[in-house]
Amino acid sequence: MMSIIQGLLITNPKEIEAAKNNAKKIIGQIEMEGLWSSRPKREAMVSAVVMAKKTTLYRNNGNKYLSVCNINQTGKMVWELCDGNHSTKDICRSIVQSCQVSEETVRNDVFFFLSELKKIGAIRL
Repeated sequence: MMSIIQGLLITNPKEIEAAKNNAKKIIGQIEMEGLWSSRPKREAMVSAVVMAKKTTLYRNNGNKYLSVCNINQTGKMVWELCDGNHSTKDICRSIVQSCQVSEETVRNDVFFFLSELKKIGAIRL
């Protein structure tokens, strides 16, 4: 089996797998850098409903509202800051101050959460 990755011809299966993993790591770093400087904005068709301390995101599909996901209190804080005015860095700073958690933990959690919101179409970057 042969594969061409990053302009190199690779024939060894172990080298192919290592090159693919390296490419995924590089792509992940590029995505994180882009996310860090972005100003996430909630999609107009998605709204949050709070009932009994439970927050659910719903997508408006014409005359129906479909449940997208449930989020916890911290997720709700992040969701509310996704207004297009706050950068991901600003959002992380707010969560660190509010929750008294390490910056590294918050950054990883916020990046993952925003990535998931983007995947389900709840925000745009």
